[in-house]
Parts: sequence; C-alpha cells; structure tokens
Amino acid sequence: MAIPQDKKASLQVADSSSTLYQNGGDQTSTVYYKPKPVSFKDSHSHPINVSWIIPPWIGALLQEDMSVPNHMLLVPFAQREAEAMQQTEVPEDAVARAKRAYPNWRPRGNLGLSSCPGKKVRLDGPVNGRAKIVRDLDMDFDRLHRLGFTRVVCCLFDEELELLGSPFPKYLEAANRHGLDVVRIPMVEGSTPYSFAEMDRVLDKMDDTTKRGHNVLTHCRGGVGRAAVVACCWLLRLRYFKDHREVIDWVRAQRSPKAIETREQAQFVAGFQLWTLGGTDRAYSKAYETEIQRRINFSEANMAKAREDAAARNSRGHRADSPRQHHAQLHHQQQHQHQQQYQQRQQHPQQHQHYPSSRQDHLKENSQSSQLTHIASYAYS
Repeated sequence: MAIPQDKKASLQVADSSSTLYQNGGDQTSTVYYKPKPVSFKDSHSHPINVSWIIPPWIGALLQEDMSVPNHMLLVPFAQREAEAMQQTEVPEDAVARAKRAYPNWRPRGNLGLSSCPGKKVRLDGPVNGRAKIVRDLDMDFDRLHRLGFTRVVCCLFDEELELLGSPFPKYLEAANRHGLDVVRIPMVEGSTPYSFAEMDRVLDKMDDTTKRGHNVLTHCRGGVGRAAVVACCWLLRLRYFKDHREVIDWVRAQRSPKAIETREQAQFVAGFQLWTLGGTDRAYSKAYETEIQRRINFSEANMAKAREDAAARNSRGHRADSPRQHHAQLHHQQQHQHQQQYQQRQQHPQQHQHYPSSRQDHLKENSQSSQLTHIASYAYS
C-alpha cells in the first residue's frame, strides 16, 4: 500500500499487528503478521506464568470473612472517615479525623494457577509446533516467592513429577529453600480427588494461608485440568459463587477456555457445590457426598455395561464406533441386500415371487428395518 508523499504517516507496531495511520489519523490500515515460532522456553525467556483467580482490584477490597454474591460484582465501596476518640485530658466529644479513609482489615490472600515449576518436556526438540521447555526449579520458586506465595498445592504424583524432571525430594527441598510450604492432593490426569472430604481438608489449609493475607498457588502439569478443580472448589467454599456452572465459566475466563477438561471433573465440582451446602454440619454434607457418589457409580456402571455390549457386538462382526456410524453401516448393508435381490429377481423372476412387488409390502419391510435400526442406535447411545 503506497503512502502519499504529501501526507504525514506514522507507523505503530504492536506485539501481533502493525497499524498504519494516514492523513493525520483519519484513515487506518492494520496489517497482521505471524510471529516467529519459539523453539525453546526456559525460566529466563519465559518466566512461569501465574493466572490470578480473583482480579487484584477485587482482591484488595475483600476482607477475611466477606463473600461476594452476584458474579463477583461489588457494590460501590463506601468510604468512611477514620475516627479515633481521644483519651484522658481530651474532652469526650473531640474527634480526630483523617484526611483519607483506609480499610481497617487485612485483604485476603489470592489463589494462583500455573504449570508445574521446573517442568521439562520435549527435550529432543519441538513436537507438532510445541516448543521445547526446560524450566529451572529455583528460578520458578523464587519468582513465586516474590509474587507473595507462601503455600503450594501440588496435584501430581511422585511418578509424574519425576517424569517432568522435578523429583519430589528435589522439588520439596527447593520449595522450602524459598519459604514455600507444600500441600499435596495427587490426582490422576483428567480425574479428581478421591472424596469431597479430602478436598475439604486441603481447602482448610488454603484458607488458613489466605486469611493471613498470603497467596496460595495450585498447579498440575499444565495448570488447566486438576488445578482448575481445586480453584473451583475454593471459590465455592468461600461462597463467591453459588452455582457450579458459573464458577467453571469464571475459572475458564481467568485461566484457559480448556479448564475443567473432563466430564468427571465437572461432576466433581457440581457435587462439591452440594457438599458446601452442609456448611459445618459434616453429617449433612456426608449425606450429599454419598448421594453424589451413588449417582457417579450408577453412571459408571451403565457406561461399563454399554462398553461390554459394544464389545460383544464387535466380536460378532458388528463394528461401530458411534450410533451414527452404526446407522450408516446398517443402511449400507440394506442397500447392498436390496441390490442383490433385485439382480436375482431380474435373472430368475419365477424363483423370487415372495419379493415385495406392491408398494404396501415394500413400505412395511422398510418400516421394520427402520425400527431395528432405531433400536440398535439407541443401544449405542
């Protein structure tokens, strides 16, 4: 695009686009360019990224026992002048007034999500466009300490930590060296804690830290699935949200659209919402936990039976990966069978008098075939 010589132009380049201003800003033209792919990431070039669950501008206004209903929307904060009564010789009605109002509480600590500190993956080079990652434990924990974190909730087993290049003994030593306390709640990838009570015990320790104004970090491998489960339960525990769908949407907006990766994790968050309704009455909460666990077991039993039925059908030669594919296979088999019958009828018309020659017989046969197809599709759904 040519720029006229008699007109002033300025070029402003952003991180992912460049904007061309012409004629004093009256006309603009944005040119997007593809950034150069990164083939290597470490703690120097890419410091560990932390996603705050509560925005800092909201967290500064939250006191220890404050709950925020209605999707974290706060009413205007009413400023009050600080008043202090004088003592001894000063008259009782004398009041000292400050020029500015200050909150008389300590802000609650925040919760952050991140990937595993010291993570090392794809050491042989980039794979499918994803860069090689070689992080340093000490540098990552030092950054977390400078961000105000004093406690780390780790959602990984020892085997997975060792696979990521951060064996737990080395991980624990580095964390303690930087003043970080480690709490563990290991989960299988894509799964959840064993029970709501286990999650509740971890949240007790997290609350003890945040009430003192310190931040807590929770992480899994990428900080998207298992760590997001902890974040959702933490928000429900503090009554910041009252519905599991709203809290999942919030965590996805703060961390990643892929947060809460599996249906099992979403079901756990929904069950923990019922658990929190019991409050301190653990018997009441235990009844909810038993009911939710019964529903999950019932669903898993149905899914296991469906898988067994599908395996039995496959062993008999009926292969179908989905109801739609199964329906297409049946339709193809019916067409092939009708074509063979038509060819045989054309070659030997006397031997195939039972073939439906009238329209009513043909519609009746097609109706029976469609019913069988519907039943088979329902069995796979």
